[in-house]
Amino acid sequence: MAVPKAIASIKRFGARYGRTVKNKFGKVEAMHRKKYKCPYCSKQSVRRLSAGIWQCTKCNAKIASRAYTVAKKKTAKELISAVDKAPEETVEETDSEDYTSEKSNSDEDNQSA
Repeated sequence: MAVPKAIASIKRFGARYGRTVKNKFGKVEAMHRKKYKCPYCSKQSVRRLSAGIWQCTKCNAKIASRAYTVAKKKTAKELISAVDKAPEETVEETDSEDYTSEKSNSDEDNQSA
């Protein structure tokens, strides 16, 4: 039976550290060792140099991103759809009659004093 890659990397710890911690570590390690798509040349060739620094092996572009994954850039289409989905701010209009009558009442009170 084949051992999944995420589990294969944590076998080196043996019986130490507990199952949950080892599984979480295996997932994180698999994410940061995987190749990602380059935002410049669109080839699956971005590798991690160190925490937060990634480099494309094809176009040699260096990218500053997240520690374990390359953050996906949002396309113009995604940005537009996000703006369209945002709730519109509605300002409730006050009745001008109520406002003016309150204002005139308060002005009369101030003048009489």
